[in-house]
Amino acid sequence: MIQVEVIIDASESQLYDNPSISKFEVTADSQAIYALKYLSDMTKAVSGYATIDIEYSTDMPLKLGIHSAESELDFYLAPRIEGGD
Repeated sequence: MIQVEVIIDASESQLYDNPSISKFEVTADSQAIYALKYLSDMTKAVSGYATIDIEYSTDMPLKLGIHSAESELDFYLAPRIEGGD
């Protein structure tokens, strides 16, 4: 199993100064694990679209919203739940 950890620190000004990011909002600290294989498959539909929204929260499905002038498409990816036993 390949594991990737992405940490986004909302206090870093580079997130707000990046012209590729039109909006960045953090409402609470959160942590979740998603299967990279499925997330990679979802992002194949992204090329050529105007905006992409990514929403997630602790132990909640990730929502990947893809928007253009002609269409909108939402994908949902359930989080991996690690067994605690």
